[in-house]
Amino acid sequence: MALSKVPHSGLSLKVLSIPEGFAVHHSLASLYVWLSIAKMRKLVIPKYYGRPSIGLALFGCANRPFYHICVFPDKALGRRFEGNIVEQVGTFDPLPNSRNEKLVSLNFGRLKYWIGERNAHISVPVLELLGISGLFPIHPKTFVRARHNRENKTEEKENKNSEEEAPSSKEATA
Repeated sequence: MALSKVPHSGLSLKVLSIPEGFAVHHSLASLYVWLSIAKMRKLVIPKYYGRPSIGLALFGCANRPFYHICVFPDKALGRRFEGNIVEQVGTFDPLPNSRNEKLVSLNFGRLKYWIGERNAHISVPVLELLGISGLFPIHPKTFVRARHNRENKTEEKENKNSEEEAPSSKEATA
């Protein structure tokens, strides 16, 4: 028995190489090779590889983003949408509509399955959405973002008030 590479696969596998002195039927050796390749394929298929993760897959256009909340096969295989999505469990539209609402739709039953039974890793943006929706506690990043937004609004109001007062003081001096 020796180690050899399976041609055209790029993988080095333990393959049974039969010495010339042995009289073994050719189909038996090829069957062993095919079985070992089938086992490797099952390990390489992303559906069976590692811990699944839940994240956002970007769909839409350049100026009109739209996200699908998806289950990816493994965190290590890449987070961008490349066709390796196991299941879509929701959608997220980040641009506000006419009523200033950002729309989110979630399938809580499937999310609970993937988080509880399959122990899926959850990305931070999805954790924020799940915290706001009430499935999880509110993520600390949400509090930080809200505080920064409040501070920015108060600064804008102060700047606006100071701009309104400045022209009236110039008129009084003239």
